[in-house]
Amino acid sequence: MSNKLTKYDKIELIKEFGEFLNFKSEGKKEILEIPLSIFSDKLTPFETVVKFLVENHDLKYSKVGKLLNKDRRVIWTTYKRTIKKYQQKFKILDFKNNIPISKLFSKNCSIAEILVAYLKDELGMKNSEIAQILNRDSRTIWTHYNRYITKEKSKSNE
Repeated sequence: MSNKLTKYDKIELIKEFGEFLNFKSEGKKEILEIPLSIFSDKLTPFETVVKFLVENHDLKYSKVGKLLNKDRRVIWTTYKRTIKKYQQKFKILDFKNNIPISKLFSKNCSIAEILVAYLKDELGMKNSEIAQILNRDSRTIWTHYNRYITKEKSKSNE
């Protein structure tokens, strides 16, 4: 097996590194956190995060895709579906309760599962409190958390 990179691979690496440096130097620290007050029962957590990043922070689909480890076409489709359901721009009511966007990055778990696990494990919230913040039923919160635990256990057993 050869470790040589093709010219195309090198160009892509340089582009990605340049974007990384740009992202770090923009000074937009606030885009690294998602306010919990934007979650509603009208949109899924994934749709909410996509809409927030695209509209409130003017990020391109490709940048949102990189942040969430999704293809830009998935982000585009999700955003188009989201604006049909909810046309208004999000109004941020609470700046105290935020989740770092880096916590939402996972290949195995949904954003809803990760969000619930973060609120429960990191912030020590109860299911009823999480349900109130995310505008969901507490049984739905329990389901998301159980799925997260199951997936994490199966991942660690591999």
